Amino acid sequence: MLERLFSKYGDIVQTKVLRDPRTRISRGVAFVLMKSARYAERAVKALDGYVPSGAHT
Repeated sequence: MLERLFSKYGDIVQTKVLRDPRTRISRGVAFVLMKSARYAERAVKALDGYVPSGAHT
């Protein structure tokens, strides 16, 4: 899901979803490393405040 969402704004190098080590359930935090600062800035501008469907708020 992260790849599909962020790839609209540029090339992705790596994604990481933090999960509980015992249950493997997402902790609701993820990191996306973009190939360039320009791509990252585009993504931040477009997605700031965005809450994905199904996210725990």
